[in-house]
Amino acid sequence: MKDQKNLTSDANHYNTINNKISNNEQVISNKQQLIYRFASDTSDDKRSTNKLNESVDSTSSKDYSFITEKYCVAAQNLLRKDIFSVSFSVLGKKSDHRRSMNIDVIFEPGDRPYKYKVDMVGSRYAYEITNRIRDEERKWPMWDMVIGAVKHEGHMWGKLRNRTKNTKIVPRQRINYCVAGLDSDAVAHLILGNNTKISCQLEDVKDIDLRKLFIAKGTWINPEWDEGDYDVKL
Repeated sequence: MKDQKNLTSDANHYNTINNKISNNEQVISNKQQLIYRFASDTSDDKRSTNKLNESVDSTSSKDYSFITEKYCVAAQNLLRKDIFSVSFSVLGKKSDHRRSMNIDVIFEPGDRPYKYKVDMVGSRYAYEITNRIRDEERKWPMWDMVIGAVKHEGHMWGKLRNRTKNTKIVPRQRINYCVAGLDSDAVAHLILGNNTKISCQLEDVKDIDLRKLFIAKGTWINPEWDEGDYDVKL
């Protein structure tokens, strides 16, 4: 993918595709199914599906707060822990000034990814980037860099938030001091606090069916991580 402006709008139809659950997944427990859906699948960001609603209704009396806690802990770890890999998936074009990108973070080899999303804006809506930011967080020096890139360099940036199908289990909350963006050379960027800055060259999605979901993807692997064989799917 050579130019972000040339990204096609095929992925506007991404919400017509539903992931199929394999036979193996169908026999695991309700708790494991929820962990899988909220921490490992690559589906789109719809708030609910019929299957999910049925699952939640049938298990409403159970306590899934441990999933919420996992994401709360992960929000803190994003600012202070090393990360093994990050996968970026660009969704279809909303307008000339808006675009969304899914981000999956794996802290250690073999872990399930934590799922995030960024709703990016262009120069017309640059003011939205710092909307609803508390005074203390406004002192973060990265805001000036991000807004400058949006206004003067043609980048698109936004605030990172949890990506979930059901907000009762995983809150759709923003992650403080974390932003992500896309530049005009189809390079995805992720900034986590003051210590982590990741850039990843994206490639066009060639598969016709997958292109209905995403139009460009890329995966960054920490070059400083110890080499070895890992049981991990990126």
